[in-house]
Amino acid sequence: MATEGHWVAADGGGTGTTVPDRSGNTRTGTLTGGCFWQTIGGAPAVRCPASDYVSVLHHTVWDAANFTAFYRGALHAIGGALGLLAHSPGGGVQPKWVMSFGQTANALTFHFQTAGATLNGPTITLSIDTVYVFVVRRNGSTWTFKIFNAAGTEISTGTVTNASAFSAATAPLALGWGGESFFNSDTWLVASRFESAALSDTELATVAAHPELGPAPPVVAPVRTRFNAGLN
Repeated sequence: MATEGHWVAADGGGTGTTVPDRSGNTRTGTLTGGCFWQTIGGAPAVRCPASDYVSVLHHTVWDAANFTAFYRGALHAIGGALGLLAHSPGGGVQPKWVMSFGQTANALTFHFQTAGATLNGPTITLSIDTVYVFVVRRNGSTWTFKIFNAAGTEISTGTVTNASAFSAATAPLALGWGGESFFNSDTWLVASRFESAALSDTELATVAAHPELGPAPPVVAPVRTRFNAGLN
């Protein structure tokens, strides 16, 4: 795997304004605007209403040619284009991408400019205030859209074909929003993860099933050196 960022609300401790990055790349997320700490489905979460989001500094890896993007969280309202993840400087025709639920009605959707492409998975009826895992994977011209329930059971899957390349954007990565008012949403962010590679179906399902989208980094015990003062 090529994990570029991995953010878990629980790691923020329920206070303060940051969510650390488990990937080891130190791409810390910062709560913006009206984001605040709550729980959803028994899990710590960052609530991001309207145009508020967790902001991660811009990097070219967010425009990787092949990728797998995960968002574990809940929607407080359903209707319209509800932004989940975005690498977007704002409205209009300019380099950007947005992962949302509902831009295509009742479907996980991925929109990117300047190609002007809007791709989506199958339609599905979801419930508000319920944790799901939303996944978009790109492998060359093949796009895969999957939704899992909180227990990690796949409830929706579909593929489409589109070979258009990304136009490199310059903007923070937004977790819990779509980068412009058209994609305003009211979400709970439990965890999110971005891979700069197209994971296999097995890898993808394993990550999606984890309540924090993967384990915490291992704790390395300090090395203790024993000195024997009796040596000659």
